[in-house]
Amino acid sequence: MSIVFAASEASGLDIAGTAAEDTATTAARRTSNSRASIGSPDGTALITATLDTALTECWIHGLAYSGAWDNDQNAYLLRVKDSSGNNVFQIYTNSPGVFFAQYWNGSAWVTVGSSWTITSGQTSYAIYLKTGASGTSCIVLTNGTIVASGSIGTATVNVKTLVWGTPDNNLAGYFSEIAVDNANLSLVGCYVETEAPTGAGGDATGTGAYTDVDEAVINDADVITFGAAGDRNSFTSPARTSTLSLVRGVGVAARAKRDASGPQKMKFYLKIGGTRYYSPDITLTTGFAAYQYVWATNPSTSAAWTSTDANAAGLEWGIEAVA
Repeated sequence: MSIVFAASEASGLDIAGTAAEDTATTAARRTSNSRASIGSPDGTALITATLDTALTECWIHGLAYSGAWDNDQNAYLLRVKDSSGNNVFQIYTNSPGVFFAQYWNGSAWVTVGSSWTITSGQTSYAIYLKTGASGTSCIVLTNGTIVASGSIGTATVNVKTLVWGTPDNNLAGYFSEIAVDNANLSLVGCYVETEAPTGAGGDATGTGAYTDVDEAVINDADVITFGAAGDRNSFTSPARTSTLSLVRGVGVAARAKRDASGPQKMKFYLKIGGTRYYSPDITLTTGFAAYQYVWATNPSTSAAWTSTDANAAGLEWGIEAVA
């Protein structure tokens, strides 16, 4: 039971159409845990979270805000797809502020339970999905209250991709603190805290500095480059002040790409007490894309993270180029 995905900014989320990072602090577009949310100003502006491994059971968390939810697009707030790109589940609206949970039965969307109403403001979603031959079910909670639950009627799908977006062409939605847990461990009340680098760590063999990767809104022209396998840069920030009693994971996120020659992969790492703890190798493409990796336990102790561990000023994080 582990956090396998966590992101709030474009470093960890792929955005399409007119979707863009939004740093405004007004009207609860995001909490103080994030430097930015992803604004979705119309029905073509989509925010995608892609899991490394398809899951047959998971919890999904996300914050969604709008000044007024409408339905010009008559479509979805969240759509879940499987590893083949097939529809699995969605949060759907067909009238202003009225939402439904639905699953795909292979030929049509089927509604689960009754509708609920959210006309405006910030909403915390926690969604449980179970697929596969052992039985299927879903539970949808908004702000900690169950609004829909029941069977999702198929035994052949999994969860691989989450697509968030506003169902309206005139009133923007804003999305942040998206997380996924790989089993039946609730994400109700989950927080995703984002920390930007404020200084260089002990590793600096790439070309560029932390000031090239610390911005929000993200800038793909402002980068660190690695010319050879083994090049790496690490980063630091002041000690964090989180008082959360349970830390479910610590992760690193970045937008990255490769050239036709040179290193073709990368890996994230945490540096604790001078030792680097690596993610699996990540294969890159020739276009910028969002990547992230979460350590569900402290790799230096193999035990659960504590607030002290996660807050420590000595915790560095970085990226290393791989051939």
